[in-house]
Amino acid sequence: MGLAEVGSLGRVAPEVWAQVGERFREIGFHGGCVQTLPGAAGQFALEWMTLDAEAPALLAVRLLVLRQALEEERVRVVLGEALFREAARGGLLVRDAGGGGWRFPFRLELVNQLYVLCDPVSDEAAAVMTVGGTTQLLARAGYPQQDVESALDVGCGSGVLALLLAGAARRVVGTDINPRAIAMARFNAALNGVENVEFREGDLYEPVAGERFDLILAQPPFYARAGSMADVRYLHGGRLGDEIAMGILAGARTHLRDGGVAVMLADLPVTGTPTGERLRACVREGLMLVVTLDEQVTAATVSTYFGWFGAEAGERATGRAREMYKHMRAMGIEAVEQMVVMVRADGDGCCELRAPRDGWDKLHRVHLDRAAALVRLGDRELAALRLAWGQDCRVVARVDGGGRELWAAAEEAWLGAMAVSEEEWAALAGAVRGERAAAGELVRRALLYGVARVDRQFN
Repeated sequence: MGLAEVGSLGRVAPEVWAQVGERFREIGFHGGCVQTLPGAAGQFALEWMTLDAEAPALLAVRLLVLRQALEEERVRVVLGEALFREAARGGLLVRDAGGGGWRFPFRLELVNQLYVLCDPVSDEAAAVMTVGGTTQLLARAGYPQQDVESALDVGCGSGVLALLLAGAARRVVGTDINPRAIAMARFNAALNGVENVEFREGDLYEPVAGERFDLILAQPPFYARAGSMADVRYLHGGRLGDEIAMGILAGARTHLRDGGVAVMLADLPVTGTPTGERLRACVREGLMLVVTLDEQVTAATVSTYFGWFGAEAGERATGRAREMYKHMRAMGIEAVEQMVVMVRADGDGCCELRAPRDGWDKLHRVHLDRAAALVRLGDRELAALRLAWGQDCRVVARVDGGGRELWAAAEEAWLGAMAVSEEEWAALAGAVRGERAAAGELVRRALLYGVARVDRQFN
């Protein structure tokens, strides 16, 4: 089955789609209606709970989330008479070929208070990516702690990040090379009644040439693409898989205002050239902070995931996986790493960190801002800080090959435990007691890992 038609959505005025969003809220259709078990178990649970449902919100779950065909009278319960007619005219609902009822041909995600239209998982070239956990991770890592004047979502897809940013920026622009994505993003803005967002069609920064922003967010595609593969826009990041990501980073500083920040979530290939070296070659100005999940996904696993995109189990999925694996090996790609890259206009230098899985799941913009602030401080400034121990800081001794290795752990440390020598631990203890200053780099590490916190400056 091909993709649903999006052009007909433009037949209906944006204010009518805004009324549809209001109708959803009126009947109590929100994220709480679909919070259940993940995966197939969650799908079964939703189907079971809504089996005999007649309440408008649960009928909406059946129609819009489970994508079941419903009789016309039940669809009218969800939308009301007038909005039902408009939804049918605009292609948001289509006749079910099998039973004569109506069905929803798209996919609807409920993110925070937003309703987000996108496509079902598909390997169609123009498909618009669904909202996943990584999108929400980027939203947490990039959402500003204070309101900004302007924000840019590069490769906006369905527009979900731009719509989230609309609550923190006076003006938001989303760009995407895929005209289908732009059409869906504009629909989503109308559906949610968001008026301070503009979506423009074009490649990366082309639609915003000459403009600068306080905040830039991006989540580029990352699958490597052999010449024989169809170009699925939301999947492929170039022949190596990182070309689009590197292009976003290379142009970020040019489009940042003074004091501006760019945050990108990317899955980048592990090759013979260190990833940090490739990133630094793209970001020649400003301060760059790279936080990498301390787990690698092997080329074989990546190929398996790719094989299943839009392909049912069987020879087609297997063939796609084999083709991807063969290409990755030919390109020297051993694995893929997920990372968040922050580029700041105010500063210089580079800092690379690795976070364990439990810390990665806690990653927040406040962590990135604090880390960047520490990178900007010089060794003399760091050594001048009076330290206190971090919350619930403790030392764990490990015996490895007969030697003693110390790990300092703090209760809220998102980077995990910090490896320290006995001499370094003694230096930190002396700094906390105010007896002497510790070396600047040691202080920076202790503050990053939450082992220490700033008490005050030495006089």
